[in-house]
Amino acid sequence: MKSVLVYSGGLDSTVLLYHLLAAGHEVHALSVNYGQRHRCELERAAEICTRVKVPHQTADLSPVQSLLAGSSLTSPEIEVAEGHYTEENMKTTVVPNRNMILLSLATGHGLSIGAD
Repeated sequence: MKSVLVYSGGLDSTVLLYHLLAAGHEVHALSVNYGQRHRCELERAAEICTRVKVPHQTADLSPVQSLLAGSSLTSPEIEVAEGHYTEENMKTTVVPNRNMILLSLATGHGLSIGAD
């Protein structure tokens, strides 16, 4: 099965990458630079995909970063909150509509490569 994985390079998506590979999927990894401050994960994504021989592309959405303002993950002037994700202060870590944007890109990419 040909699959597209939205791949941040972080722990959760790396575990999913290895799970999909173990299950026999032909994985195509898609990372997205949306101006996030933790860009080291994008570097790890490229390194890991090279190591496991998975095709990897990075979509550069950093030019639209100003349209996703108001999050500590994309705005350097906002301090990154710490705590449990249900705490009120953690709302500053939300990037408006990020997951829908990522899913839209992954769907388009999947259709273009004939993913299942």
